Amino acid sequence: MHFYAFESYGVGIRIDSNRKQIIDRVRRIAEVSLLGGLTDIEPDKATQIFKILKEKDQLKLYLNGEDLADTSFPKAFYNYFESRLRVIVAEYAKDLVFVHAGVIGWKGKGILFPADSFQGKTTLVAALVRRGATYYSDDYAILDQNGLVHPFPRKLSIRDPKREFSRSNVAAKSLGGLTGDVPLPVSAVILTRFRKDGNWKPKILSSARGIMQIIPQAIPVRANTELTLKVLKTVANRAIIAKSLRGDTKFCLDEIICFLEKF
Repeated sequence: MHFYAFESYGVGIRIDSNRKQIIDRVRRIAEVSLLGGLTDIEPDKATQIFKILKEKDQLKLYLNGEDLADTSFPKAFYNYFESRLRVIVAEYAKDLVFVHAGVIGWKGKGILFPADSFQGKTTLVAALVRRGATYYSDDYAILDQNGLVHPFPRKLSIRDPKREFSRSNVAAKSLGGLTGDVPLPVSAVILTRFRKDGNWKPKILSSARGIMQIIPQAIPVRANTELTLKVLKTVANRAIIAKSLRGDTKFCLDEIICFLEKF
């Protein structure tokens, strides 16, 4: 059996496999997915253990003994492994709260767009980067206990409007934008999702109601409820929290920017 053991954001992870080439591949995946934020550790220091077995043409994935996947399609298998790896790190990260959100820097202030997948947050973030925003993330807002948001600038995963499940990984630089490299204070949390007939009419929420709206996007809320609530309260006490539907970005972007200029 072969293995690779590392720590990322305080989470110790080991990946075991019966094939060395699989270990080589998942190591590359981990380095890209977690932006190189990996430190090698002794295998017995890991708290989260993946196992990937190849038997004939089948690939099997386990996490802490639980059977997660079994398929003969390598691309789908490794994409799924990558997503589970990021979620495990996000769920158990030490002293940090990962929120599923797009993030930009706007004139030195952090702006968060928490949302589920397929709600258009990457489209919105990309549009704002083209208009001068600093790119921080289209995947996770990483919040520390002081309420600062840290950069997690993976390439933007932009979907092809003509092909629902086709995506391209695009660097902020190719959009004419800059990438953030320092933590920022959170100035605004914008709860917005795309709807074809939606209109941009932001409503300011109270801190308590805002926290309740953000919680579904907070990855570690079950694994570390106390830390999650503490960090979200810190953010909510300092930031404006607003909620609105929106239509096509090209019709509402100026209004959104005007709104951001107020904070």
